[in-house]
Amino acid sequence: MFLKLIKTIVTRKKIFVYTPLALIWVLLFILTSLPGSELPAIKVSDKVLHFISYEVLGIFLYLTLVIQNQIKLMKTFPALSALMVAVVYGGFDEIHQSVIPGRSCDIYDWIADICGALCAVTLIKIVSALIGKKYKKETG
Repeated sequence: MFLKLIKTIVTRKKIFVYTPLALIWVLLFILTSLPGSELPAIKVSDKVLHFISYEVLGIFLYLTLVIQNQIKLMKTFPALSALMVAVVYGGFDEIHQSVIPGRSCDIYDWIADICGALCAVTLIKIVSALIGKKYKKETG
């Protein structure tokens, strides 16, 4: 069952991986480009929103780097590469927000971004290890 799911994701990577990654990235950029006065009132800490956003971004970055064949180094080290991309993008995004009216550059937001991406990479590594064990049992 797991192998069939993985094969489907890899063969239909544009639908299941590349498109969601692009949509998440565009949505993140749009939301962080809104002036502070236009932000919707949400009763959740912005740190939680940063964490969740970068966790989702981290998952799709990792999957993209695993299934892509253009940059061999990133494919060889997808966890580290996904984490580095998320860290750098999060830093640039915080700097970008410093020029948006009503927004600011917050180191704690960046830390929440990093923690979300780190959690994503860790979660994928754990799930991959579990799937690997299941695969070894199934194939003997």
